[in-house]
Amino acid sequence: MQSVREATLELIGELGAEAVTTVKIAERAGISPGSLYRYYPNKQAIFTDIYNEELSNLDKFMQDPASSISLSGTLEEDLHEVAVLTNRFYRELLSLHGGFFATYHRQFDFTLRENPQNQHSWRDEGCEWLIALLNTHRHRLRVDDIKAAACEMRMTAFEN
Repeated sequence: MQSVREATLELIGELGAEAVTTVKIAERAGISPGSLYRYYPNKQAIFTDIYNEELSNLDKFMQDPASSISLSGTLEEDLHEVAVLTNRFYRELLSLHGGFFATYHRQFDFTLRENPQNQHSWRDEGCEWLIALLNTHRHRLRVDDIKAAACEMRMTAFEN
């Protein structure tokens, strides 16, 4: 229910997430608490729905050709571009409710979600992107196994 999500986000902005209750959400959304409970059993379920909606928006962003990362710069520029993009996603999720995200961040790990276009996870896509990036800059690297280096970079970047 969009009205419940909107009311929740307004209340988080005004009161902070800890002060938000399902009764306050129902009141702000203009529905009875009983109606709210038909859709959401508790406040955490509403937060989860909001996060999942945000992750769906991130999926759409990643599928947009205009947002794709190109291998056009130096190694440093390309790595910086992917780091900025990754940090942007997590900042957006943290801005919704940092405490909730900090507690449940593994459930909302964007990189584990499937790319709806090809059934691979964004993490796998990221690994393929890093392999291509490292192959492009192979002449600057001191590694024998590009795939292993890319997977190690991915693990370091996305799992810490």
